[in-house]
Amino acid sequence: MAATEDSEEGVRRPKGISIQLQKELDDARDALRRQRESESLRPDEHNETIRRLRQRVEQARLAVAEAVVRELVNANGDKDSFSLESRGFRELPNIFQLKGLRRLDISYNLIETLDRRFFDYLPLLEEFRAVQNKLTELPNSIESARSLRILDVRWNFLTTLPEALFLCTTLTELHVSYNRIEQLGNVSRLTALQELAIDANPLLSMPALTDMKALRVLAMSALAQAGPDDGARGRRLDWPKDLERCSALQELYAVENNFTELPKELTQLTELRKLVVRGNLIRGVPSLLSLTKLELCDLSRNDLGADRSKFRTAVSAMPHTQFIVTGNGSLTYEQLTRDLDQYGDVLSESDD
Repeated sequence: MAATEDSEEGVRRPKGISIQLQKELDDARDALRRQRESESLRPDEHNETIRRLRQRVEQARLAVAEAVVRELVNANGDKDSFSLESRGFRELPNIFQLKGLRRLDISYNLIETLDRRFFDYLPLLEEFRAVQNKLTELPNSIESARSLRILDVRWNFLTTLPEALFLCTTLTELHVSYNRIEQLGNVSRLTALQELAIDANPLLSMPALTDMKALRVLAMSALAQAGPDDGARGRRLDWPKDLERCSALQELYAVENNFTELPKELTQLTELRKLVVRGNLIRGVPSLLSLTKLELCDLSRNDLGADRSKFRTAVSAMPHTQFIVTGNGSLTYEQLTRDLDQYGDVLSESDD
């Protein structure tokens, strides 16, 4: 590892970085500072000069950052893990000589596109994280990532997922929350998937989960986002098809989806530990007695007050499950405590 030193901004950079590049950055910052303090120009000229100097500072800063990356790459050619997190890059620097790279994190930058052969250049990649960039698509070369286990591209601008992604049969975690995806595609082909997060996408329909027997965590909240024709509460979606086939599922999060019921298929998920469905329109709950491992059931902010008797049946004989039921209209904690006191402490007033 090359020796490093601290810049004035506290950013670690290798010694030996181009003195000229750093001098250009320092000069640009000094010019910007002097112009901000100057009153020699008319307001319009002053503002235009400030804009140009800001561009100059940004260009100089990126030049220094890219030089840092080049030196780091040269010094760590055999490195298997690399992070470019929070560097302010608008384009990904050339790191492709790191052929042995297994983990790469480019999160919290401003990157809009990846090279179309991105995954071809990094054939051993196992983890790729690109959270909170400006990506609009993933390259089809992802089919070359035959060892990829974790893909985390939350908080981008993706509208679709490439079909080539569904050839990544080693994938165990897929995080695509907070994008603009309307059709998820044939995600069921990812049979090794253990975690799937699709929150806050404007899905037009739910995916089928037919062959996802390894899935342990499913996060699918805030999918009922209001469109121009959906009304104030947004669209209403059905539950995913073949949910009951996710026989290993342990955690299910489906918050604020405008669901009106819990499907009966849910009762077949006997490994379920956490069920969080707050903020929906649920009026009735099927018997959950088969969910003997259930530790938490968050039903808060629904409409369960419409039928207390069915809810009493659903939670009876489940003393080891914490039920959260606040915000359910006429259904109150005091009523249920009175109704269910023979079953022990199974209810909670807290709202998670």
